Amino acid sequence: MRWWWSICILAIVAGCSTEGKLKIYNNTAHTLYVAVDGESFELSGYTLASEPETRVFTYDTGKAFLFDEGDDVPVDIYLEGETFLMPNDSTHTEVVIRPDKTTKIFTAPTHASIKIENSGDQAVTQVFFRTDQSPVWHVFSNSAIASDTVWFKQIAFSTEDDVFVYFFRVVMEDGTMIDYPDGGQGVELELDDQYSIVLE
Repeated sequence: MRWWWSICILAIVAGCSTEGKLKIYNNTAHTLYVAVDGESFELSGYTLASEPETRVFTYDTGKAFLFDEGDDVPVDIYLEGETFLMPNDSTHTEVVIRPDKTTKIFTAPTHASIKIENSGDQAVTQVFFRTDQSPVWHVFSNSAIASDTVWFKQIAFSTEDDVFVYFFRVVMEDGTMIDYPDGGQGVELELDDQYSIVLE
């Protein structure tokens, strides 16, 4: 039996390798943009016919000994969705990966949004919005949206007590102004709704 005790003692002294995991869920209906340890990727939004898209990362958390479970590993994350923002509109956070545990991040929608896909030859120079509560146009963006790029902005959504009906105006580099929606009726956006503009 001495050989058995020798093996047990050796295992205790040598320790056992441990791993921790990070799992990110996109619980919105639109794209989630993520960077983990410098690796950038996108998670597609879910539909009624699909489950939320996920991504799993595995980390070496050292060796576990008799009185030591292993090492915690801090991980820097960039996280922003077309209808999701973290508290205080932050886009960066740090999570701690623990040995033999899975740290899960769920991204339930927090906003509505507007999205512009510029497939045309001209850049967009400005984007404005207003609501039915005021005729005043407000600037969304003064930064150029170049051809073949995508731009989005999270915005407040309608509730039973606070209704937002939006109007949008896009200014092209030649000065042309295009108002949306067509017909001037405005669009009400609820939580996780997105108004999409495609320029061709």
